[in-house]
Amino acid sequence: MLSIRSLLFCIGIFSHVAITAAEHQLTLPKFEQWYHSQEQEQALTLELRDSFLKLQELIAERSPEQKKQRGTHAKGHCITGTFQVLADDELSSAAFARKADLRHGLFAPAYIDEVLPARYRFANSSGRVLPDFIPDIRALSIAVQTHERLSQHFAFNNAPHFELKDLQTFVDVLKMGILVAEGSYKLTAFAKLAWHAGLRRAFAAKAAVDMGEEDKAIADSFSNQSYRSGSTFALGGQPVKLGAYPCDLQVQHTDDLVNKTITADEAKQRGADYLGTQLVSELQSGGICHKLFVQFLDETDQYHHGFDKELIEDTTRIWTGPIHTVAELQIAGEQLSPATCDDPVNGLNPAKVHIDLPGLGQINRARSLIESASRAAR
Repeated sequence: MLSIRSLLFCIGIFSHVAITAAEHQLTLPKFEQWYHSQEQEQALTLELRDSFLKLQELIAERSPEQKKQRGTHAKGHCITGTFQVLADDELSSAAFARKADLRHGLFAPAYIDEVLPARYRFANSSGRVLPDFIPDIRALSIAVQTHERLSQHFAFNNAPHFELKDLQTFVDVLKMGILVAEGSYKLTAFAKLAWHAGLRRAFAAKAAVDMGEEDKAIADSFSNQSYRSGSTFALGGQPVKLGAYPCDLQVQHTDDLVNKTITADEAKQRGADYLGTQLVSELQSGGICHKLFVQFLDETDQYHHGFDKELIEDTTRIWTGPIHTVAELQIAGEQLSPATCDDPVNGLNPAKVHIDLPGLGQINRARSLIESASRAAR
């Protein structure tokens, strides 16, 4: 039988995927936890949802189209392709040694000989449709169709971490964003937040914004970036992080996940939409190849007894364990319209995860509700 905690996680208020104990047996790691309490996490998540929708509305009011865009990653490019799980003899020796931990869910033996259809969406991080030469975090979202006509979705960024370490900081960053969107200067927005929430929360929010700004760069191409999940998931009951890197890159550890960047002058010479133009050119030249990897918590250098909760809950922490390549992504199909890729039912949905790979931690649970609300508002 499922434990009470596991059952709450599966059918709780943050999930839009209904499951029952009779259909799935899921054992979550002992360090899965609520943010302080279930009630407090619920209250902050609802506040986060309302703030996100308010910011989305303000951005729409000030955009030329007067149209609500995605709350994040507003400018993207969607392509069809395939997803293929590596066979045992294609795994590295380190990955093969952990085969029993890897062969779950989408990476189970049943999928090894299958070439699964997939959709890929490359995007800028901003909720505004901005020129590509403006420094930003870049993203890769993936939706893989499985045998059961279910889909496993992934959401990766090319930043080494997710800068919003907890729900309270997430809420406060959005509150500052709302103040700026309403016309306040950044320093004024900080002062207003400090007045209402206190200096500690204001400085935590500012630190998160500063961390995000430091991660922004000007990508040479979507295809030569390395992408990571930032937050943690459960694979066969083991906490993992995931990501993808270019097939021509040799990767064994976190430090090998590099991104190729260019200067602002070079980017401006290429044009406001150079990333999309280059993407089309690469598709016409044979397509893009990435490999998907899994990283286990118990192999990371920072892991030791009592520190595991922090490594899961604090998404600003970069895991430093071995990279285990488990699948190959061939992005070489047709381009789809943004409307098709963002369709509320069948489109790419970073919050939608198959039960075999549930998201762990407060950030994952909150993002599920936020993404659903954002889609409904568009």
